[in-house]
Amino acid sequence: MFISEITKKISNNLRIRSAIFLSGISYFNVVLGFITQAIIARILGSDAFGIVSLALAYPSLVFSVASPKSVSVITQRICVLRTSNKNSEIFFVFLIGCCFDLITSLGAVALILITNDFITVNLYKTPEISHLTNIYALSLPFFAITSTSVAVMNAYETYTGIGWLQLVNKIFLPLFFFLALPLIKSGSLSLIWSYAATNLLYGFLCLFLALSLLHKNNVIKRNSMIVAKQYLFQDEGKIMFRELTRQYGWNFALVTITGSMAQLPLMILGAFGEVRAAGFYRLASTIASATGYPRIALSRTILPKLSSESTTISWIDLNPYLKKLTLKIGVPVGLSVLLLCIPIYPIINLFYGSQFVESVLGIQILICGSAILSAFYWIEPLYFAYTRYKLFTYLHFVYFVFFIVLLFLFTLKFGFLGVCLSDLISKIFLIVILTKFAKYCISDSST
Repeated sequence: MFISEITKKISNNLRIRSAIFLSGISYFNVVLGFITQAIIARILGSDAFGIVSLALAYPSLVFSVASPKSVSVITQRICVLRTSNKNSEIFFVFLIGCCFDLITSLGAVALILITNDFITVNLYKTPEISHLTNIYALSLPFFAITSTSVAVMNAYETYTGIGWLQLVNKIFLPLFFFLALPLIKSGSLSLIWSYAATNLLYGFLCLFLALSLLHKNNVIKRNSMIVAKQYLFQDEGKIMFRELTRQYGWNFALVTITGSMAQLPLMILGAFGEVRAAGFYRLASTIASATGYPRIALSRTILPKLSSESTTISWIDLNPYLKKLTLKIGVPVGLSVLLLCIPIYPIINLFYGSQFVESVLGIQILICGSAILSAFYWIEPLYFAYTRYKLFTYLHFVYFVFFIVLLFLFTLKFGFLGVCLSDLISKIFLIVILTKFAKYCISDSST
């Protein structure tokens, strides 16, 4: 009886069904990506795999710094506009998002191409990877356009499209790699070209689906461009543009911080001459990120709800709901993620071989951090729904400083494991400060 009631509630709840679908697709992607990466790592070997990791690290860092990553900002704005059926404004927001994504990504590519030789020669002391970095960097503008496109799908709660896009994206990489390998002969060069081609096709697919969705909902019409241009010069349009610019500014700072934290460990390990350790960390962070897919799926489904209710609900009503989300959904999901630590050793040994066994403990440490974040999956959507970008960014800056201090201290003493420990301790610290300040954020925005 109890199970049938749960099944009925799930079937009647679109967001739970959507989260389950996205999580299912994501876990299938985990399996597919894990097998793919294991095969590629075996073909390349640990040293070549480390070289590719370093080649990807610098452009990824610059792109993370330069790109505004507009998903959360555009999603929140379109959700609010949808409640009033303001289709012209929605298209205006979409255009601004696309322009910001392209302009900032082109700036990032220019910076990478100018400074790449200096980084590879003086920091990595491996100038042979310079051309690999340049190839990958040139694909980033195509990947940048996915931010606003995915935001549109989030806002219209088209989670099925997002899920299938994730699956197609995972299929592209191994497909291109195994097509390129017999032609190029070099394993590392084939993998870099595969990453670049995947970014290109994935970007165009996302843009096509976003435009189709806007057209289906009567947002795009024959005169949409003319109306959007006229709206820009109206007082209401100017106000919205300033608001979006301000939100982008804080989101830009936030993405800079989080992007740096993702890539700096790799660059520090490379600077210390730990090429194999860099490969281990890339493997560990990839697996740990994959265990966070359910959290990402749940965050995507809760953001539209919190955004649409942000002007009508008080902290007194919201606080019990957040506790319920944590205890009934977050904690079970976090424990499920934590259980993934158990089979890591036999899986790594079987699929990657004995040369990657040294990474097992580090992978388990990073998974623990992912489990903690999963338990509080609602925390980031909460801040974005109430447009508290400034507070959220300040708190992440404190988290960033804390992480950097631990990173240098622990890496010098423990190497690869030190990087993983720094990540875990910092994530615990982040959750503590975000939950501590959440109530003040809501009370400020509601007054």
